[in-house]
Amino acid sequence: MANYFYIDANGQRQGPANEQALKELAEYGIITPDTQLETDTGRKGLAKQVPGLKFYTEHYNQTQQTQIVISEDKSEPLNRQTYIILALFGGWTGAHQFYANRKDDGKVNVILSFVLLIANLFTNECHRLMEYRIAAARSTGFEALAIKFENEAFTFMILYYLGAIVFMAVLIAQIVQIVKAITNTKTDGSGIPMKE
Repeated sequence: MANYFYIDANGQRQGPANEQALKELAEYGIITPDTQLETDTGRKGLAKQVPGLKFYTEHYNQTQQTQIVISEDKSEPLNRQTYIILALFGGWTGAHQFYANRKDDGKVNVILSFVLLIANLFTNECHRLMEYRIAAARSTGFEALAIKFENEAFTFMILYYLGAIVFMAVLIAQIVQIVKAITNTKTDGSGIPMKE
């Protein structure tokens, strides 16, 4: 087994390195195809003349190609019709986003839907409670208290309508997304509309 000396980027002679060490130096990019080598027997030449060396760029490209092939093998083909059906019937849950592997968008859909649902339930219950308190205050003759409760009910009504406006905005955004999914001819290669 030959030992090699090499000239580094600073012009310094380094080594000795056996064949295995030389292969590792080439794979990590420490030596390039044009690096000057010298064997312990005095033979000189370039690193690209040594058989079996894979240099950093070759090693990196081969690794990248392997990773791409592996990721392509794991993915399943996506169906445009399935995506549209999920958007129509499960859009508020983000099902179509999860299907298209857009997990962040799907999480936003789920969180927003959950927050809007809780806010809607809360404001409905508060409004119902306020109506009951107003009726009870009026029936017992406390008109001033009934007016105070009406003012509080008005505040909750404003919150309720603001929530309804946000809900409608989200609903309209979902409808626009579904229309784009149906009419968009730009896809990510699998029939799923590309994110803009």
